[in-house]
Amino acid sequence: MSPDATPDPYATPLAFGQRMQILRQRRGMSRPVLAGLLGKSPSWVKQIENGLIQPPKLPMILRIAELLRVRDLADLTGDQSLHVDLFIGPGHPRLAAVKAAVDAFPITTDRQAPSTQHLRHRLDRAWAARHEAPNHREVVGGLLPDLIRDAQLAVRQADTAADRRAAQAILSEVYSLSQFFVAYQPDSALLWRVAERGMVAAHDSDDPHAIGVAAWLTAQAHRDSAHFDAADSVTLEALRYLEPQLPDATDNVLAIAGALQFEAGYTAARRGENGIAWGW
Repeated sequence: MSPDATPDPYATPLAFGQRMQILRQRRGMSRPVLAGLLGKSPSWVKQIENGLIQPPKLPMILRIAELLRVRDLADLTGDQSLHVDLFIGPGHPRLAAVKAAVDAFPITTDRQAPSTQHLRHRLDRAWAARHEAPNHREVVGGLLPDLIRDAQLAVRQADTAADRRAAQAILSEVYSLSQFFVAYQPDSALLWRVAERGMVAAHDSDDPHAIGVAAWLTAQAHRDSAHFDAADSVTLEALRYLEPQLPDATDNVLAIAGALQFEAGYTAARRGENGIAWGW
């Protein structure tokens, strides 16, 4: 191998810092960006990578692995006795309540469903918490059970086809938010159940934005499971559906179309198809 070639951390015995640097570069992440996400300085990252200081303790190693999307802890540490699937983390205390709401199948109730406008307001607040609250998983996990139940009820009690489609669009987005909460928790089956229900609700809504968001998240679930062909299939089909609508599309539809194009490029990059990735 040329002395200038990048060593393969999976084939060559390397120190922790070298593995961290290679995996960071493969993800296309700079030292300052990784340092900021870790709450450290760029010089700290550089010293770790160059072996000038000792590797960090396990909690920090797990955080690094999460940010670099390392699938197996041994890929980062080099210790083949530490095969740990890093996409399955400890369960959040609110996971059981969210799971119960997803799994429930209520058919009869005397309760009146909230209006779609009311659900939209609550959903917007939940999304804001997802992006802004420092304890966003706790906040979102507290909001999701009632949101799931009420959105399901709104679909069942819709009086007209138009009302039902509007309620399905809300329900699909509730499942999309649920997917962010369920991801990286110890219930992979629940994650796929949420993703699939989101896709079904989006299809039934006939709403381009809802369909795009559901496809975007489903493609991510496939890609993070190393199902690259399935991720491409979902992404490209969604883009084919959206493309004729883009000239007159609203900003949110244009935004999700751009996110899907990025997903196509990122999936190609994860496969090592650099030319295709840059093409997207």
